[in-house]
Amino acid sequence: RQRDPFEMFNTMFGDEGGQQQPPVGEGDRPKDNLFAKDSSVTNLRNTKFPGTDAKHVWIIEFYAPWCGHCRQLKPVWERLALELKGFIKVGAVNCEIEKQICGMEGISSFPTIKVKKSGISTPYEGNRDLGALKAWALEQLPIQVANLRKPESLDHFLAGECVNPRHAKDGACVVFFSDQTETPAWLK
Repeated sequence: RQRDPFEMFNTMFGDEGGQQQPPVGEGDRPKDNLFAKDSSVTNLRNTKFPGTDAKHVWIIEFYAPWCGHCRQLKPVWERLALELKGFIKVGAVNCEIEKQICGMEGISSFPTIKVKKSGISTPYEGNRDLGALKAWALEQLPIQVANLRKPESLDHFLAGECVNPRHAKDGACVVFFSDQTETPAWLK
């Protein structure tokens, strides 16, 4: 017969040592979404999950509501959504509810962070602070940059590349003027 290590501890040191916590059953775990409906983070579900036809780049946190690390990441994730607004969509999947999505994405630990663009998921392995997450997310944007230093280059760009559907797939061009010598991370 194999003895329980907590029972052995209590036998040796008395009941004032640690006490074994009863095992937590799956029914005892919270299942509510971490992010409120009015949050800047989009709660993604099976019917609202970016696929191959998605028009935006998404950064997605796969989480379990009972996970301590997931709860610690929540304020960072909400701030990230505010700072990336207009550039990248920020979403979250509650794996306690959306088990099918999490299974298809191969989620085995929480939180797991992935970027999803054009139906392809890329996992994030870096630090979970706001600066690192934001920099990595912006690096995922599909950007083609034309460096225009002369007025005639701008005219050529606006008349050609900007209106050519091969270059401007979304039918939009953005011209960014800067007096800085360094290219910002979101343009690299």
